[in-house]
Amino acid sequence: MSLSELSFRKKNPSDKTYSAFNPDLYISNSAIAFIGDDPMPYVGRHIYADLSDKEQRASLIHSFGSYMDTIDELHLKGISKIWLYNHYIIYFIA
Repeated sequence: MSLSELSFRKKNPSDKTYSAFNPDLYISNSAIAFIGDDPMPYVGRHIYADLSDKEQRASLIHSFGSYMDTIDELHLKGISKIWLYNHYIIYFIA
């Protein structure tokens, strides 16, 4: 997968704007996939073309809240819930 940034110069040389673009790279007549809008999975993370992690953070917060609500609805005593928080939720969000 490829990711490139092109510098667009403005009137002032110190003011640069970078933008992702498809560099059309080939290896042995096979095009290298461009990340574009689809994230690239890498070691448990998703790399986006703009190199931000907003979508990944939002997904983590949503799943964490979902797991917390699931455990909170169980009819267990406090110490059992704490054990589940520590071993179940941490396992899935790590």
